[in-house]
Amino acid sequence: MNNESRDKLIQGSVERIEQKLTELRDLYKPHSYDFKTSLNWNGLRLRTLTTVPELIQVLAQIKDVERSEREAFKLVREKVGELMKDVKEPESRLCGYHAQDWEDDIVELIKSKCYNDKLTTLENAKEELENYLSDEVKTDRQIESIINALSL
Repeated sequence: MNNESRDKLIQGSVERIEQKLTELRDLYKPHSYDFKTSLNWNGLRLRTLTTVPELIQVLAQIKDVERSEREAFKLVREKVGELMKDVKEPESRLCGYHAQDWEDDIVELIKSKCYNDKLTTLENAKEELENYLSDEVKTDRQIESIINALSL
């Protein structure tokens, strides 16, 4: 493969990567979400978790606690009987927040993690591909960048 065809292949790939980066950035706005919880689950700071499986495990714990509370209420209601007829099931509050708020926040953390991972992968691939461009194309790009910066 000669330099010209290699440069065209690389430039086409870089353009596709840039398109995917634009689509990704349009799809997800990482700073547009306001967290509802403290992101501190039983002493575990959720922002410090680095993998999606870790976050899913915390969500599973939260769902287990929520389910256990509902089951416990139903059990007590059955055993106490008529005396609890008018007692409503208490709203589940886990570490001071609703279970749904925990779920929403953890899902958002997972989205953010996946977004950042994908963004990094695409940006690294683009950078690596650009390293293989010929010196001539790199020089042309630098000249174009200077001209564009000067608005000529």
